[in-house]
Amino acid sequence: FVFFRSFVPFCIWHENDLADSIVELTGHGRRDLNYFTLHNASLIARANVLPINKCSYPEEFSKNLSNGLTEEHLCFDNEAYLVPETCQQAAGGPIGGKKFKFNKQFRYAYALNSFGRDCGFGRAAVGVRLSSHIDWLQSVLLPDYRKDSGSVHFLHSELEENDICRHVDGAEGLCVGATRCPKIRYDFSVNRRVVFCQTSTVVCCPYENMVNETTASGRELDECAHRIKASSGSTNEAQFETGYISEPYLVEVGWRGNGDAKAQWSCRGTLITSKAVLTSAKCLQQQSIAPSVIRLGLNEAAPVVNVEETILHPEFDVASGKNNIALIKMKDAIDQSTIAINPACLWKNQTHTPFEMIQPVIKESTLGPALAFTKFNSDCDRTFRRTLDEHELCVDVEQLPYMDTGDSGGRLQVKLLHNAKVTPFVVAVTSFGSACGQSTPGVYTKVSKYAPWIRSVIAA
Repeated sequence: FVFFRSFVPFCIWHENDLADSIVELTGHGRRDLNYFTLHNASLIARANVLPINKCSYPEEFSKNLSNGLTEEHLCFDNEAYLVPETCQQAAGGPIGGKKFKFNKQFRYAYALNSFGRDCGFGRAAVGVRLSSHIDWLQSVLLPDYRKDSGSVHFLHSELEENDICRHVDGAEGLCVGATRCPKIRYDFSVNRRVVFCQTSTVVCCPYENMVNETTASGRELDECAHRIKASSGSTNEAQFETGYISEPYLVEVGWRGNGDAKAQWSCRGTLITSKAVLTSAKCLQQQSIAPSVIRLGLNEAAPVVNVEETILHPEFDVASGKNNIALIKMKDAIDQSTIAINPACLWKNQTHTPFEMIQPVIKESTLGPALAFTKFNSDCDRTFRRTLDEHELCVDVEQLPYMDTGDSGGRLQVKLLHNAKVTPFVVAVTSFGSACGQSTPGVYTKVSKYAPWIRSVIAA
């Protein structure tokens, strides 16, 4: 039997505590009188879960309960009354709910409809909890199941390869082919718990245990600082002390319609390999279509290359602005021997953020620096009336009222001097908040927290 998108199995809820105090149940009745959602010719009603000691069900059902209600029962009701025959719950049908995890929505069956009337409206109805009968279900459905097998954990089939997932110990990872995760293969062989994603060949692999194919892009990202140190030429230390040198890795992201010769340059980004650009997911989503071109510099004469793929972080949330980071892959790698543009390196230190950084700004059409200083996240919490998480950074940018950042998708950077060489590091990507010249701080997305995800995408 093959499941398809509109017909998939419910997951069985194993725990005594439910994910929500409101449940959904299937029923049937008079369509001309009900106000429920029609779903495949059935009714979907919602009801409130009640404690067993507060469950008042119709007396005609008492004769079937010699011991009364027990912990195996699930009681639910709605205070409102319905016209008779409007909704009758389907005996044996699922009583369930939804839970959002692993960046997916899962449907769980908490119990099966047992008895009651009017779908629990006016008087409570009762179901039988599946969690109370897990051992019996396993004996029937999985006759070869061994309790010492480490409880192999199967996930919903819609958790696909390259989706973000969480291992059984809570570590964040990526759904990848089992061959890329030797640790998980070993854990499975010794009967430890593992998490499967789409099929038995795709597993949830913590980032630190993932074996990436040694692609040119992966090596380029890993060897960034070493490559810059080994390059020819040097940087004048006095020039370094000014806090600003040219930006040979700043690019513009553009949209070009069919037949249009001129592109609309609406976002900025940072070149981090010869084929990849780091930018803001929010900026990219402001357009109805994906970007089509990258301009390698800020002037109109700069070379333009075509976009191959745009990858927004899978957990980017438009409303809150969290996980506001994205990658753009170009169709062709730039030739650094002929084009005066070089990738910047990723700041990977997750415990320390530079106190003083540089925010590129525009002054009278000329690119220049503005100093940016790290603040406590609580300062931004008060300003924006929401709590910043560990992936976000509160920053105060130098007040320069005559400057315009024009930097949607741009970044904060720090430059370290090693062996007379300046190594540029991208510390954070613009997320939301104030531009320079205003007294309120801005919020940026920390690059270090997303370094494993960035590498997994680029090295794939």
